[in-house]
Amino acid sequence: MGRRRDVSCIESLEPRRLMADVAAALANVPFPNIDVSRRVGNESEPTVAVDRTDPNHVFVASNTDVGRAGVFVAYSTDAGATWNGRLIGDGNDDLPSACCDSSAAFDAFGNLFLTYINSDKRHVEVLSSTDGGKSFDLLTSFRGDVDQPTLTTGPGSGGSPQSLWLTYDEGDGVVAVGAPVSGRGQVGDFGDVQDVPGSTGGAFGDVAVGHHLPARAVGQIVRRPERRPRRPRAGGVRQAGHCRPDEGRPVRRRAAAAGPGDRRRGGAGVRPQ
Repeated sequence: MGRRRDVSCIESLEPRRLMADVAAALANVPFPNIDVSRRVGNESEPTVAVDRTDPNHVFVASNTDVGRAGVFVAYSTDAGATWNGRLIGDGNDDLPSACCDSSAAFDAFGNLFLTYINSDKRHVEVLSSTDGGKSFDLLTSFRGDVDQPTLTTGPGSGGSPQSLWLTYDEGDGVVAVGAPVSGRGQVGDFGDVQDVPGSTGGAFGDVAVGHHLPARAVGQIVRRPERRPRRPRAGGVRQAGHCRPDEGRPVRRRAAAAGPGDRRRGGAGVRPQ
């Protein structure tokens, strides 16, 4: 098979407005603290998502300090006035065992997607929900030396109206992978996992999908001089590539899936372009 042209690149996030620039305006906006979990102990590294089809539907997830498997999730149907919470991936459901580092996003169809690291710390799990987080199904798993998954949704291409993209640390760099979404509960196969050029030594990836260039994302990488082997955790990384529709599918191919629902750094399938 011929080599594919690398059409990804790293783009600066500057210039951007710092939060300090709008602090005066935010000072007059009430932000009451709400104890969503109402649990004893701490939660950390939370994620929040708002349903674009109905902003009254809000979802949150976070790490817990319970000392065992499971991440805390909660959903609201009244714009955050009240919440329904529980642990998932704790051995009391049929979902993969959960460690931490959750990330969530709704798409334009009202699909909710959630990702987290398995308690074995060797898999990134990707779940979906069509009822706002009341229940979840496993979409797929990505296996490897993984950390810090983040997912987002946005416009699709190639006949797919929406897309789902996931980025995570893999080894000593950042990777990204996407799937087409054609409707409520209709998610296509994930494509091949892509290395993000220039991300060696980076971590904490993020990804965004543009409206005019559906496979576009921007980012920057900040590296620390001292790195831990295999599982780097350098601060302040945002990643991804820039892929124009006329340039075809980006970067190198990966090994095929190890089995249904379990991908070893990617797998065959349809991908957003």
